[in-house]
Amino acid sequence: MTLQATTLTWLAQNAYDVNNWDKLDEHGNNALAKAIMRNESAIAYDLLALNTLDLNHRNNDGNNTLWFACFRDNIEMIEALVKAGVDINNQNAAGATCLMYASSASKTAVVKALLAQGADYQLKSQDDFTALDFAGNAEILRLLKPLFKK
Repeated sequence: MTLQATTLTWLAQNAYDVNNWDKLDEHGNNALAKAIMRNESAIAYDLLALNTLDLNHRNNDGNNTLWFACFRDNIEMIEALVKAGVDINNQNAAGATCLMYASSASKTAVVKALLAQGADYQLKSQDDFTALDFAGNAEILRLLKPLFKK
């Protein structure tokens, strides 16, 4: 698999080296995380297809690539990352998961996507909160509350 010319240009412009996939930016993000964070989907899919970058690399805050797809409301990328093997239940430095983040940020579509992909809604943050405790709107509350009654 060879990278597209646009991806090679993007890597060079962002100080990443195709000969050193361990290179990180000042926040500890690898090239894939940065492309997703910047909503550069074509670049991210090109890098993902390489199957070289660590999907589960955790940046300085403990977030993996999935966090940035959730931040960008990129449902297709969320599904692609989970299919590729990203840890959907990664807990960052504060113990927060992507599901907790999406719940707190009222990202209903992201919450639905994460639940459909098998995110563990019972995990707790360092402060002992679940995604239900973080529910940012009534629709998310309606999605999560019945799960805890099982």
